[in-house]
Amino acid sequence: MEFTVKVNLDNDAFQEGNLCHQLSAILSKVSYQVKQGIMKYNIQDVNGNRVGEYFIDSDALSEGQPMKKKCATCGDVKQKFATKTRCVDCAEKIKAYNARQKKSQ
Repeated sequence: MEFTVKVNLDNDAFQEGNLCHQLSAILSKVSYQVKQGIMKYNIQDVNGNRVGEYFIDSDALSEGQPMKKKCATCGDVKQKFATKTRCVDCAEKIKAYNARQKKSQ
């Protein structure tokens, strides 16, 4: 399996000394999207033009769709997580439980 990032630097957004700034902004956005579980996506420049893509070499991933992973608390396979290891449902249940515990003290 490979992770690939392709960016065409021939676009106007990368000219006149903007290369490092634009490339840094794009890589930051890619990093954020990967943290959100989006493992295949088209890359756009600051002007909204498609300048590339990133992806994991796998047919199972749909563009813009987060990868599913397993919740450490309930074990269900889900897409949305509130923390790195807990799904939204479990995180809300734990938060409510902690609030009740704090109230009863």
